[in-house]
Amino acid sequence: MLTDYDTLRDGVHHGGVSETDAGVPVPAESVRRLACDAEIIPFVMDGAGVVLDEGRAKRTATPEQRRALRAMHRHCVHPDCTVAFEHCDVRHITPWWDGGTSGLDNLAPVCSRHHHLAHEGRWMSSLRPDRTVEWQRPDGTTYVAGSSASVAPNGVSSELHDLLQAVIDNAIRLRRANGPPTRLPAP
Repeated sequence: MLTDYDTLRDGVHHGGVSETDAGVPVPAESVRRLACDAEIIPFVMDGAGVVLDEGRAKRTATPEQRRALRAMHRHCVHPDCTVAFEHCDVRHITPWWDGGTSGLDNLAPVCSRHHHLAHEGRWMSSLRPDRTVEWQRPDGTTYVAGSSASVAPNGVSSELHDLLQAVIDNAIRLRRANGPPTRLPAP
């Protein structure tokens, strides 16, 4: 994909570009959504094509961040949505291309439907430190606001669930590092 910053940020404009490598036009909203899961390295070039700045290379959530998000969210962060975390994308609430960071305070799971609403539908969302999320319609009016953090399934307390998940994750990490356990000879 090839797009310029102004088109990515504000949409199509005179002299802008938003197309595939083969020159097929692509709506800026679609480029933004596709960029959510891409490894992107932005380059700033001068008029002669000399690279002046090579931007941040890491923007996708790490496995550790995904586990932390899974501990907080059992499903999409839209308060009315029940799509399971496993079927969601991890989205930057403040978009990466607009200066958003890849810290947990700016990452949240969203299902495909709500991801499309955010990009192609121009819906906005905000995430507060207590994981309360607010979704605004394209006209700026609030559609829904509420807690996006979920409780652990089947009535298990979230603290116990998180402790068990940490034990499981540690066991997997140790097994990968050390190989399968060895059996001790019988006494």
